[in-house]
Amino acid sequence: LRVGLIPGNHDRPLVEVARDWALDVPEDEVRVGGIRLAHHPPDAPSDPVAAGHLHPVIRLRDGRRHTLRSPCFWVRGTTLILPALGALVDGMGIRPGGGDRVFVPAGDQVLEIPSAQLPSSDKAG
Repeated sequence: LRVGLIPGNHDRPLVEVARDWALDVPEDEVRVGGIRLAHHPPDAPSDPVAAGHLHPVIRLRDGRRHTLRSPCFWVRGTTLILPALGALVDGMGIRPGGGDRVFVPAGDQVLEIPSAQLPSSDKAG
């Protein structure tokens, strides 16, 4: 099993420790099969990429006045943007566009939020 660290803006101090532990530490990204793994999502990817950096969070309303704020997996075209699932990162609120998909962790499952329930950059409010 190969283990590595794709360093992001918060991870720079860990690079030497990761190398001391014999972890793979690529400069920018790594390719696994046909998927690129990168810290920062590219603007216009030509192939599938999984990235972090943005730490997406979705805010959902229940129709009354209650909201749920949750880290989420955000799929935009061929890019999967991964959430931060720890308590140390607040996250960036997202407003998915048409065709985007959003998945939230729910206990030991990951559930897709139906597009009709997503706050959209295409809709007001």
